[in-house]
Amino acid sequence: MRHVKLTMSAFGPYAGTEVIDFEEDQRGLFLITGETGSGKTMVFDAIMYALYDDTSGASRGNQSLRSDFSGPETETFVELDFRLGGRSYKVRRSPRYLRPSRRGSGMTEQVPAAELTLPDGRVISSKREADLEIAQLIGLDKDQFRQVVMIAQGTFFDLIEASSLERSAIYRKLFNTSRFEAMQNAFLRRYSEARSKKQRLADRLFHDLERLSIPDDAGDLGALRDRILEEKNFWGAEALLPRLEEEAKRLQGRQEESARALEELRRRDEELLLQLEQAKTDNGLLDKLEAARGEEKKLEASKEDYLARGARLQADERARQKAEPLYRERERTRGRRAELGQRRTNAENELLEAGEKADAARKALLLTEEDRSLREGLPGEIQSLTKARSQASRFEELSRSLLAVQEEIRDLAGEEGRLRLAQEETDRSKKALDAELEALADS
Repeated sequence: MRHVKLTMSAFGPYAGTEVIDFEEDQRGLFLITGETGSGKTMVFDAIMYALYDDTSGASRGNQSLRSDFSGPETETFVELDFRLGGRSYKVRRSPRYLRPSRRGSGMTEQVPAAELTLPDGRVISSKREADLEIAQLIGLDKDQFRQVVMIAQGTFFDLIEASSLERSAIYRKLFNTSRFEAMQNAFLRRYSEARSKKQRLADRLFHDLERLSIPDDAGDLGALRDRILEEKNFWGAEALLPRLEEEAKRLQGRQEESARALEELRRRDEELLLQLEQAKTDNGLLDKLEAARGEEKKLEASKEDYLARGARLQADERARQKAEPLYRERERTRGRRAELGQRRTNAENELLEAGEKADAARKALLLTEEDRSLREGLPGEIQSLTKARSQASRFEELSRSLLAVQEEIRDLAGEEGRLRLAQEETDRSKKALDAELEALADS
């Protein structure tokens, strides 16, 4: 930033308008000189006021900037032309003060105003916007600008006469380097922390290196590690890192190869287990086959016996088939026998009844002559007797039939006995056949 021209009107000790052209002689150096109280500091105050609405003096405020020597009609303002980055700017600022009223008599208050003219001719007339634009252009706030650009003359004299130690204190006060001192202390603190951290890391590194197991086939890596531990060379461990990385990659490759081999062994083990299970299954089948062959031999040995049993069973079946008609005939005989028994019972009852009637007729024939009255009634009785005689003949016939039936019953009883024996033999053969079939099923 270069100051080009400063214009002051009714400002400070200057009653009229003062113009300072900082580029008048084009030498790049401009000296402001004069007696004490002649207004040299006011030049700096005017620059500070134009840019930051403040003065360079710590005790001088904005309310006392209007000159006490100016007339009431003279306008109070400061105007500064400056160049920044090769571009020209102009700022004009006026403080708060009393002036004659333009309407009637009396005084009125002039409000503070600021106006910034940009290189392209645009004018920012808002005080707030002008202040923000100037601060953004210069990049310094008023305190920073005062410390870097403006140095009060008393402080400058003290700086010239002071010792180096005092000059450092003046510099700190002049440039407000307390923040840099705080920054330096912060850097020292961080350095101390970093150093402590570095020591902790070194201790951890050496501890890890001591615990590190290096294979015998790693070349001189073990000797390099031992030398670093012996010298406690923290930075020398950096040269060890590439070697350790190479060794780690080599071991990683070996580990992967071992993992693949282990996986192959596991796969082979699973195959062997499957083969073992299959062998166990095959052995079980072989055992069953041997048992079946043994059973086949047993069956072959007992084949003749089974054939004989089969022949007996077939004979028994034929006997059963022959006995089946006899069994049915026996059942019919039993029915016939029951029928004849019933007929015999009926004949016996009729014979008994006829006998009783015959006895009654004999008794009637033996009646005496005195019983003639009774004999007269004999024709009917005789008729009855005749009938009884006929019944007696029937009785005799029934008796003969009864004898024939009894003879037939005896014959049927004999036949029934034969049939019963045949049935019992058939039942025994059938039971034996069932037992042999059950034994064959169990075996």
